[in-house]
Amino acid sequence: MPINRSAILCFRMLLFFCLPATAYAQSEPLTFIDATNMAGLGGIQHLLEQRFATTTEQTSGGIAVEDVNLDGYADFFVITGERSGGELWLNQQDGTFKQANHNGHIEAPDAATGPLFFYYNNDPLPDLFIGSANGAIPVLYLNMGNGNFSLVENTGLELYEGLSTTGATAIDFDRDGWEDLFLCHWNEPFTPFHFFRNQQGNGFSPYDTKLNFYNLFAPELDHGFTANFRDLNQNGFPDLLLSGDFGTTQLWINEGGQQFVPTDPAVFTDQNGMGAAVGDYDNDGDEDWFVTAIFDGDGVLEGNWGGSGNRLYRNEGKGKFMETPPHPSITQTGWGWAASFADFNHDGWLDLMVTNGWPRGEDSFKGDTSRLLINNHSGQFLPLPNFPPDTFQGRGIGILDVELDGDLDILIANNNGPLRLYKNQLNDDNWLRILPLQAGRTAHGALVILYTTSGVFQRQVGESSNYVSQNETVAHFGLPQATNIDSLIIQWPDGASSTYYQIETKTTNLLTQKKGQEYSTPPDFQVFPNPVRAGSLLHIQSDVFINDNIFIWSSSGQFIGSAMVIQRDNRLLTLQLPPAASLPLGEYYITFVLPERDNPFPPIKIIIE
Repeated sequence: MPINRSAILCFRMLLFFCLPATAYAQSEPLTFIDATNMAGLGGIQHLLEQRFATTTEQTSGGIAVEDVNLDGYADFFVITGERSGGELWLNQQDGTFKQANHNGHIEAPDAATGPLFFYYNNDPLPDLFIGSANGAIPVLYLNMGNGNFSLVENTGLELYEGLSTTGATAIDFDRDGWEDLFLCHWNEPFTPFHFFRNQQGNGFSPYDTKLNFYNLFAPELDHGFTANFRDLNQNGFPDLLLSGDFGTTQLWINEGGQQFVPTDPAVFTDQNGMGAAVGDYDNDGDEDWFVTAIFDGDGVLEGNWGGSGNRLYRNEGKGKFMETPPHPSITQTGWGWAASFADFNHDGWLDLMVTNGWPRGEDSFKGDTSRLLINNHSGQFLPLPNFPPDTFQGRGIGILDVELDGDLDILIANNNGPLRLYKNQLNDDNWLRILPLQAGRTAHGALVILYTTSGVFQRQVGESSNYVSQNETVAHFGLPQATNIDSLIIQWPDGASSTYYQIETKTTNLLTQKKGQEYSTPPDFQVFPNPVRAGSLLHIQSDVFINDNIFIWSSSGQFIGSAMVIQRDNRLLTLQLPPAASLPLGEYYITFVLPERDNPFPPIKIIIE
């Protein structure tokens, strides 16, 4: 059922007149520390052979963040260049990371760039795409569980050989339930290889021609850098927001998953669009668009680039964008790359993170710093003055909550430089994390709308790219102190919507589309004893192998914790349930990842007595 936008607007207006003037007051100063070494990440380095590096390779790198082993904590894959191509690092749930055994059996292609986690075969485990900056065939790895991956052969991406990848975005453009790919190219002849339709986990087919996606600009070169997707006109299908170099930023409207139709590109005035962030920065109920570009401070353009800087496009409704008045904090960050909206200080307003730098040309670009810009609630952003000075060649950004303490941390993947982790030092602030789930998978493309005593806020999950990088796919809300939650609506990718009540702040909630759905125990499972007491042992007899990723959920879909496997005897598992403090009396569900099954497996209901 479509969301009633008029009702949302009325709710916002009511809150505007009823809120106290201090509703958005921040409780403490926002600070970050460089926690790279403390987290065990001090040895990660992206390396290039500078004497032979091409311009495309100097734009390359990146990072993708996702919970790959389903333990509830964000992991990441980072491009490392000539050192090893790329590395998979697993969250140890204590603020540190450890490289996966045998690197998860992942081998990145030559000149690797633009990693992306997405669901290729529709099981609950996110799979991994890695592109190449020098024309090598992109690779696809199937997630086998427990941090192990397996190379997929004959993906259909072999058609891509000889083309560089400057970014990849997962998008179910026709809403058939399978995630497709959109791949960007830079400074190459325009080819019909951008949209790749997922053939239900049996490879990809190029789809540009069928979608009527073509080159809007002359000469016939492709300069796309970063693709994001949002349903701007609310017809149920995601539209394409494509940041492009040399004045080629463009917007395409998705008409029912059958074709894309371009809008007037003259609206977009950025001269060298590269990275992007999409989000409702002004809290008016629609998604706005920030595009990074180049600001040349001395006004002397030594190369073939523009110098006017980044652009912030405000959504006036239904995807009608208008350029906001230039402000130095927004436009003048240097040579911009990745960008991401996120509420870092938990005041209810989206802030903005931007990476910058270029190794050639004017010396000032070589020392460009990454910038964290704080939303001042009046349409402008101001630099956070004490953000750690990162003067490396910033490319990718990964936003995540490393320790599940409620605040957002920042990973920066530098080109020909070290990885950096900046930890957020907020304490005891108000927040909420929502993971919408469909068939055990994070519902990429879901829109989460939160109604509170401090306002109405919305976040989309997934279908985004910062520039060769991807955030943790979760709807994170920072909330002013003393905020109470009235309700929460999830608009699912299939067009349905669900409403949830009794959501508490400072919690992580995994919400299923069919709240409270009843599941029957499958015939090849025996769970006993059931009912069972909290803190005691639970046994599972199964004819199929179950790995150690076993999770417990409340009947309303809230994540409770993990069940520890303490003994394994053939097909009999013995689990240690959490204590009564975590499992009060009631109904719960346990979920599994079963590598031997092709389809997602239903949760099993248990009763705590």
